[in-house]
Amino acid sequence: MALQDKYLGVPLLIQKNKVDTFGHLSEKFGNRMDLWNGKHLNQLGRTVLAQTVLGSVASHHLSFFSMPKVLTDKFERFQRNFVLNKNQNGRSLKLIKWKTVAQPKVLGGLNLKKTEVMNISGLLNWKTPPSSQFVSSSLQTIDQLIDHDNKSWRLDILTPLFNNATVNDILNIRISTVGEDQLRWTPADNGLLSVKTTYRVLDTVNRNASVDHMVNLFPWNKFWKSVLPPEIMHFIWKCVHGCLPVSERLARYVADINPKFPFYDRENETVQHLLIDCDVFEAIRLTVNILILQDYAVV
Repeated sequence: MALQDKYLGVPLLIQKNKVDTFGHLSEKFGNRMDLWNGKHLNQLGRTVLAQTVLGSVASHHLSFFSMPKVLTDKFERFQRNFVLNKNQNGRSLKLIKWKTVAQPKVLGGLNLKKTEVMNISGLLNWKTPPSSQFVSSSLQTIDQLIDHDNKSWRLDILTPLFNNATVNDILNIRISTVGEDQLRWTPADNGLLSVKTTYRVLDTVNRNASVDHMVNLFPWNKFWKSVLPPEIMHFIWKCVHGCLPVSERLARYVADINPKFPFYDRENETVQHLLIDCDVFEAIRLTVNILILQDYAVV
């Protein structure tokens, strides 16, 4: 049996250096991205590809093997560079932070999964399946890990199943002598453990709370449930986060760009000015409304 041998895409032999064992996954990421040209896609298209394709390339491996941080960081960097349309030198106009983009939709992000958190979530659910049964066929409930005569944990069973750190954590759990135990995962409405709810809990713990106050006030739940076309929703999302490439923002990164509105130099071209305060935009909007009403009148 050779190191390169695989079964269902998974290496049969795991080397001591896991970077060598799972390095082929980064090549798969690269090969997928070579087929796409981010410059010919808008950000909505790049986001969908990152969510559906890049996010699933290593999903099976992430559920069964603990990946080195150098690899999980590399996978996430592939997604970040593609979604933000960075070139080969890693350069792009940073109009919005990646942490904001990767947040859940209910918090104003685009729900791009963090690879390291997905890895931990998958491993936790593999060790404890949704039915709350152990991997061993002879062990079905936690009750079997307890010595009921002495009201203590059975080390002879715990030691072969878990590592020393996990065994110590279990031993610190007090065994109740009254009442009836219930198996329940409180973050889920149905009480069952899943990768989705585990990821949500871990992401909440690691999340940076420094989010813009106005973004927090926006009704994201109602917004994502609306029936607007995806392109319009993505445009509004950019407006709320203030990451449209208006002249005032671009002038921060490019020296020869004039931040003033091109039709007159009275004010800077900001999102607020362009879409709300601008007289030119208001005239265009009124003209479009008149044309639409004329079309309805003809019909």
